[in-house]
Amino acid sequence: MAGSVTTHQKIELQPALGSAKRAALTAFHALTKTDNTDSISAKGKPTCWNEFEEANELILRVLANLDKDEKPHEEALNGIEQFACQYDQYEQTTS
Repeated sequence: MAGSVTTHQKIELQPALGSAKRAALTAFHALTKTDNTDSISAKGKPTCWNEFEEANELILRVLANLDKDEKPHEEALNGIEQFACQYDQYEQTTS
């Protein structure tokens, strides 16, 4: 669902995203908080979404499996670090 209490619409993301990005979407929202804030670290939702769209296979796999283990393993930590660094660099290279 998207919109406000009075005007809302259902958006079907499944066909457009593909299975890897659908699996990673919840963790992406948790890390960036773009589901309930206008920006994170002074970067707006479009920047966050563009970075998610360009995420590589490692990042998507890590995000999709982030809640599977009690503690994040080395690959998860590396993937999250890579995502955070790419996110920071994305804003610098597109400005």
